[in-house]
Amino acid sequence: MNMKILIDRIVLDSGNLSPSQRRRLQTDIETELTYLLTANGIPDRLKYGKTVSNLSVHVDDVPSDMHSAKLGQSIAHSIYSELNR
Repeated sequence: MNMKILIDRIVLDSGNLSPSQRRRLQTDIETELTYLLTANGIPDRLKYGKTVSNLSVHVDDVPSDMHSAKLGQSIAHSIYSELNR
């Protein structure tokens, strides 16, 4: 099965990221979200061509180092959790 997820934008309340940091964050989110979808399955909200037009998530475990891959993983987990609601 092929799936395409388009995330138009992610708004962070704090922290300024350089262009290279934003690209790295994007990669970290994509990698972790792909892993979660593969390991845990596709949430019902995304099955059968359904769309989610707006998704608001809160990341509880924001690492103090905004450059950390942990931030991307935390965001991906929050997105996946919200999709499963």
